[in-house]
Amino acid sequence: MRLFSGFLSSKLEECTTMLCPDVETLCETLNSSNMLGLLNAAHMLFQDSFDGVLITTPDIDNPSILFVNAKMCEMSGYRQDELLGKSPALLQGEKTKQSTVERLRSSLSKGTPFHGTAVNYRKDGEEYHVEWKVNPIKDTSGNVLFFLSVHRDVGFIKTFIANVIGTSPSLKQAFKGILAQNSVRKTVGEAEKHDVEFNDHDEIELFDDFNFDANTSSASDVRETENTNDATTAADYLKKTDLDYNDILALSCIIEECVANIELAKLNIKRRACLQDCLSQLHEFANIVFMMDEFSSISTALYKLVDTLLRHQHFLEKAITLEIMSSLIYDLNTWISDVFVNQTAEDIHQFDASIIGSVEQMSVIMN
Repeated sequence: MRLFSGFLSSKLEECTTMLCPDVETLCETLNSSNMLGLLNAAHMLFQDSFDGVLITTPDIDNPSILFVNAKMCEMSGYRQDELLGKSPALLQGEKTKQSTVERLRSSLSKGTPFHGTAVNYRKDGEEYHVEWKVNPIKDTSGNVLFFLSVHRDVGFIKTFIANVIGTSPSLKQAFKGILAQNSVRKTVGEAEKHDVEFNDHDEIELFDDFNFDANTSSASDVRETENTNDATTAADYLKKTDLDYNDILALSCIIEECVANIELAKLNIKRRACLQDCLSQLHEFANIVFMMDEFSSISTALYKLVDTLLRHQHFLEKAITLEIMSSLIYDLNTWISDVFVNQTAEDIHQFDASIIGSVEQMSVIMN
């Protein structure tokens, strides 16, 4: 991070794009000649990020927001001018755990990164869950210039888990066991007064109020409800989008090869090699889909799956991996057919939840 800030200071100090008059005023209060250049660089780097990004002053007790990107405004419901100069505490509320806030303060006071989850609140009062990472950005002398905070909305994970455990009693019991083990681990640590922060399992806090018996709508149902009025048919999408026919042909060929590999794996014919080949094909598939802005979430999910399984290849031997990969491949096959080939899909996003859900299911199993 020190090299990062030093690079921005030297290379982007000349950047003159002003984020906002308020930002310039706040920068002056920091007595840092490099601050404006760094914030302008942040605008260039993070404005179009898929995650919400905040940059605040290095004041732990009363930080002020210096920069906020478009995704953060979308997540929170606030306009940029409503957030600049305010404290990030504006996003907190009744269900925001003070223990998490205190752990954040402890990490930042030590000059170390923070990683956790929290309940935040939109401008309209609606709560949403975020994965939350905060890094102190330092100059070459080790002085903290500002805090860089990245927020990712992970509320869909609770919906997804509810759907998964609702279809499998064994997964429900396994997940309960994970939560119980984490709870005991924290309790023992507190009882023994260990000076240890349980950062590695902080994501479990998402499920502190989890209701295992609640009836939860599926992720696809939720999305369909939210976007009924915004649905785009496959025919309309392809009319207004300049897609290369060769890309569609390539996607179809890749999926056909994946289907063949899955069927061979089901017959226990070189299962590991077939799934490895399938992962390689999915990476190529994701590269093509990545160029289609409308489906960036699908490409991101596929990149995540490929990267995770290539780093933990022993999971390729497990039956559950083949089952999930099979479901994913056939969903992708249907998606390609209904959206791009036959163009019969009434909503080009009707398969998103299922495809992304398979990836998240694999992540849950591996964790």
